[in-house]
Amino acid sequence: MDGAGIIPALHPHTGTCIGTRDEICAVLHAVDTRYMKFGPDVGQLASGGSDPLQVVKDYLPLIRHVHLKA
Repeated sequence: MDGAGIIPALHPHTGTCIGTRDEICAVLHAVDTRYMKFGPDVGQLASGGSDPLQVVKDYLPLIRHVHLKA
């Protein structure tokens, strides 16, 4: 966002301090989302007990990258 073409995006992982839906919500509500976007990993969301589709729907305007797993 500084002209370098790099967009920071929160990428949650199970077993870290940002792995559950509540933790993701807390961070995304605490940061300035003009500068911090969201890059969910649907496998990690499911592993952390979240409904990946619902999280993606809820934060769709902030998503800049989605990490998919089969």
